[in-house]
Amino acid sequence: MLTGSSGALMMKEVDLSALILHRVGDTLRLFSPIVLLSLALTQPCLAQVDKFDEEWRWVHFTTESGLPSNKVYSVAETPDSIVWAATSEGITWFDGFRWHSLPETSSFYKRTPRMILANTDGSLFVVYDHSLYRCTKDGLIPIPVIGGGGDVGIISIVPASGLGYLVEGGDNKLYLLKDNTFHPFETPLPLAPKGGQPSLYSSGGKRGAWISTSAGLYKWTSAGWKQRFPSQREAPDITGIVELDDGSAIASMGGGRAQLGLWQLNPDGSSRHILSEGGGRVSSMDMDLRGDIFALYESNDIRFYHAGRWNSLAPVPAQLHRTTFITYRTNGDLWVGTERGLYLYRFSSRRWTYWRHPFPGLGNHVSEIIRTRDGSIWLGTLNGLEIHRPDGSVTEVETVNGKRISLITGLCEDKDGAVWASSGHDFEGAYRWDGKSWRYFGSTEGLYGIIHRIRTDRRGRLWFLGIGATADGPQPGAYLYENGVFTHWSTKNGLLNDRVYICDQSNDGALWFGTTGGLSRLKDGKWTQWRSNRELAMGAIFTIAIDSNGRTWFGDRGNGLGYIDENDRPGYIKETDGLLQNFVWDIKTDIRGFLWISTSGGIATYHDGAWSAFSLSSGLNNLRIWPILPVDDRIYVGTDGNGVNILSFEETNRPRPRIGCDEPATDGARALVRWKCLAYWGEIPPDAIQSRYRLDENAWSQWSVRGEARFSGLPAGDHRIQIQAKDLFGNFDTLGAYSAFTIVPPFYARPLFTLPIGLLSSAVLFLGIALLVRKKNHMAAIRESEAKLRMITETTASGMFIIQDSRFKFVNPVMETLTGYGHHELGRFGLNEIVVPAHRDHLKQVGEIEENPDSSPARIEIQLVRKDGESRWVDCALRRIPYEGKPAILGTAFDITDRKNVEGKLLAYQEELRSLASELSLTEERERRRMAAYLHDSIAQALAFAKIKLESFMDATPPSAYNGALTEVHKFINQSIENTQSLTFELSPPVLNELGFEEAVHWLCGQMREQHHLAITFQNDTHPKPMGDDISLVLFNAVREVLVNAAKHSRAQKVIVEIRTNGNSVGVVVEDDGIGFDPKKITERIDKRGGFGLFNIRERLTRMGGELNITTRPGGGSHVELLAPLVPISERPGG
Repeated sequence: MLTGSSGALMMKEVDLSALILHRVGDTLRLFSPIVLLSLALTQPCLAQVDKFDEEWRWVHFTTESGLPSNKVYSVAETPDSIVWAATSEGITWFDGFRWHSLPETSSFYKRTPRMILANTDGSLFVVYDHSLYRCTKDGLIPIPVIGGGGDVGIISIVPASGLGYLVEGGDNKLYLLKDNTFHPFETPLPLAPKGGQPSLYSSGGKRGAWISTSAGLYKWTSAGWKQRFPSQREAPDITGIVELDDGSAIASMGGGRAQLGLWQLNPDGSSRHILSEGGGRVSSMDMDLRGDIFALYESNDIRFYHAGRWNSLAPVPAQLHRTTFITYRTNGDLWVGTERGLYLYRFSSRRWTYWRHPFPGLGNHVSEIIRTRDGSIWLGTLNGLEIHRPDGSVTEVETVNGKRISLITGLCEDKDGAVWASSGHDFEGAYRWDGKSWRYFGSTEGLYGIIHRIRTDRRGRLWFLGIGATADGPQPGAYLYENGVFTHWSTKNGLLNDRVYICDQSNDGALWFGTTGGLSRLKDGKWTQWRSNRELAMGAIFTIAIDSNGRTWFGDRGNGLGYIDENDRPGYIKETDGLLQNFVWDIKTDIRGFLWISTSGGIATYHDGAWSAFSLSSGLNNLRIWPILPVDDRIYVGTDGNGVNILSFEETNRPRPRIGCDEPATDGARALVRWKCLAYWGEIPPDAIQSRYRLDENAWSQWSVRGEARFSGLPAGDHRIQIQAKDLFGNFDTLGAYSAFTIVPPFYARPLFTLPIGLLSSAVLFLGIALLVRKKNHMAAIRESEAKLRMITETTASGMFIIQDSRFKFVNPVMETLTGYGHHELGRFGLNEIVVPAHRDHLKQVGEIEENPDSSPARIEIQLVRKDGESRWVDCALRRIPYEGKPAILGTAFDITDRKNVEGKLLAYQEELRSLASELSLTEERERRRMAAYLHDSIAQALAFAKIKLESFMDATPPSAYNGALTEVHKFINQSIENTQSLTFELSPPVLNELGFEEAVHWLCGQMREQHHLAITFQNDTHPKPMGDDISLVLFNAVREVLVNAAKHSRAQKVIVEIRTNGNSVGVVVEDDGIGFDPKKITERIDKRGGFGLFNIRERLTRMGGELNITTRPGGGSHVELLAPLVPISERPGG
């Protein structure tokens, strides 16, 4: 970066001027002193502009911009400025932001048309195959080419100046299309037949019509057809033709060697073969507004015709590689078609202009820019002074009064119109130009030291801001020039440091000084200081600007954009806040109140909290910039090596970017919104347009190029997001675009859920109250029936007794007979004394029932010892009752000794049956595994191999050869593979053998949860559950059958699966909240749905010593309990 003086770089102050001179010292010796040199600014020549190297002028349109395809083969523009393009997927038109396809176009038209041509009425002529159509935004309308024999079709259509449109029919005759009617049109000779290729051509912008005949090439003129090129053995084969302003034409011809290449066709009928261009074929050719010709060869070589000479374009920009066509717009812009999209090079744009000397011009190193009252722009450069006057002339000043001047860093115009110049390195003091001569001001006049900058205050006084030769040496301070006298200002007057870089005055009259030591302000005679590395970040204050609101801004070349707020508190805006780069070199404000900042990363603008930036991709030709000067409708940017870049504000009034929102995506309380921004005529690439958003009138997001917003934790209801997008200059439409979406409330907050739950709660409350009333009535009835019960107990056939505090309180006569004891004897002890010792543990339930008011009735089988020593089996039913104001146990006892004897014999038979059932189950499982292995290893492998073979055959055979039949076969094989895999799993699920019973059931719950969307809860008491393979297999299949019934038939929402041990048995409980079923149906032997079957479950469990218990009713859910022994029955205690 050219500084013109020493200063702060990064966080450490160094002397930069020595570095600058070291870089250009040798170059200075190459230039001889010139006192005054007046030059005329000229427009950039062909070699400069037509290199297509100004990247910002390129616009790229792709499918992201709306093109139906990136393969673009021609462009036409109608008089109403609508641009149409022909792509491999049909016709499209451009609205200034986005390309649009025709509505409801059939597949016939979704291909490349033969040609397109703009019509004067705003429509478009389109040729598909050999048919002509008129195209509008609403679609295509056929236009029959009516000849002598009806519709003869079309080969080509071209505009003919003063006539209308000439049409080459499919019969190789010429017709005039005028007022929507075709008229035969005479030709000097028949058109040369070319196998469907055109013999009628257009010279483009000149609207000239040309035909190829056996006698040569003819052009239509006001006097009729005129021969411009006689044939040489064969009819001319034209691949492109343009007409020059002098009446001549340049034509590209194919054919034999003698004719192949470019020809110049003169108005007098003579022609010249342009041999310098070789014999290549031109695929596309057009002429710009200056008369220069752009020729694109089929070899992809590019040639330019300018000022009578042909030149190559080197290097060829990437945008011009493998092009399909080129054509100029009426404003001079260039369309370039490729198979990578459509490019536009905007020659017409005046966004940027450049003042630059040929390399290695020292005038390209610019350190200061001012505008004087006569409208001239003065530049301080490494070569001295450069003055650009309003009439376009340029004056360069390299010497003053015989002395060489260079590295001018200070320029200022005083109130009298005189211009002062100083150098931050080359000389002390300053020079003044009064319009006639230069005068030097130095120590004699009271001005000492090197003057870095010169500024005026609001009273018209001049301030000369001095710096020493080195940063750590003596420093001159500042000098005030008023009424012809220099007054010295230094630390003695209140400055923080005598090395002063900049000065400015605010609206309130305060003077601000930027020094190495920090920032100083003199207001109303009082100094305020903001010191470097204390109140401020470390760094010398290099530039100051005061905006229209009175806020002071400063830069220190390292810490971002600083400011002093209304409370005199400093702050910084950095890259993380939107600043382009933290190295700030200059700050200026324009007449609109925009703040302009030059940084090491480009130019940034700031206004009302919005940022915009200009860098290399936006048009700057160098990032090493220092001075900037906003002037009316443009801003001048001085660079170190590339002269002056001038940015025009003409395009600030362009339409703002257009925003298109995709359909928002929601998931629960989350939402994703994406949008795409398109700039007017693509002046900003879509991925570089900055946008911001806000949701439901909340705070705005930061500006970014992301183009999407993600939200989480959103409340239920309707939401709206507003999006704004900035153009190149930071302008945006305050309304922007809107997108709306709805967050659906959770199911439990929806009326469909809350209404039934409310009704159910009310019903439960009503039933609860009714139950309390009934309970009260029942208690009264119980007391009333106690007397009746006493009578019953005396006459019943079963033994009855009441136990309280472990003693018999009442026994009936049958109980006395059963035990052999009288009621007085039984009153001295309880059941514990007359039960065999092995069954005394069963009597714990008696105490539990007596102690627990909510206990349920119990039933136990125990063996009593009569008074005479005989043992008898009894079946006791026990329940808790109140007796004489205290809890007691009411029991009944039936003598079951005879039944027990019979059961003993049955148990032996059952044990044998269980062994047989176990062996049968294991045998069945082995067969299932064998069948599953066979399905997997043989049938599944064979199907997979058949699928691979079929796919190989299909890949090698065109689809038309088998008309979709093999696709059906492929589909059936896929289904067979899936069915085989499913059947293999159903026959022998491997999870049981690999995980064990408990983990297998846990896995099964997970599978059912995923497949049927059931809320399944799995519980396991974690006690060891040793089971044989046969029992675990039967239980696993039984659990699976019950879960399938719950999912498919009971319409359950919630299921609980619980595994628990109960003594020497294991139990599995499956409980659901479904519609239930009729318990009578479980006795059906055949399951009509093909399942395992509840009847089969009960039979298998019974054979293995287990049981199946089902509690259900229609509409009330189901409770299924599966019980199986953990050890064989013969090994159970007492078994």
